[in-house]
Amino acid sequence: MRRGSSLIAQAVAALAVEALLYWRYGDEQARYHWFTHFFVGASLALLLVSSYVAVRGRVPTLVILVPIFGHLCAMFPDVLFELGIAHRRWMDIFLGHISTHFVPGGNITWYAVFAFSLAVCLYAVGTTRATAARE
Repeated sequence: MRRGSSLIAQAVAALAVEALLYWRYGDEQARYHWFTHFFVGASLALLLVSSYVAVRGRVPTLVILVPIFGHLCAMFPDVLFELGIAHRRWMDIFLGHISTHFVPGGNITWYAVFAFSLAVCLYAVGTTRATAARE
């Protein structure tokens, strides 16, 4: 499969998974939590991708799917909650699952962090591709 086809397949998979997760949260209050955990998890994942690109000098194969894994990690306590396990402070090991809701500015702050992380990642990928094109 060509690189472009792979990226399209990853993007379709990513959108499908995120749509399913968004729907799973159900009501309006729960969707607030979806955004928080998406922004937090995806931001960390994008920064990890940026680090990978800087160290390895290449873009990972499943680059578009990486933010989904971050999101799933950040929201894992919600899965446990559905199984009957109450939220507790120890669940902050999952990317600050509880604490992230108490950041000043809420989702606006997390959106800014996400936008910054995305910019850093795109810069790293662009710099790597530009360097590869010159060689």
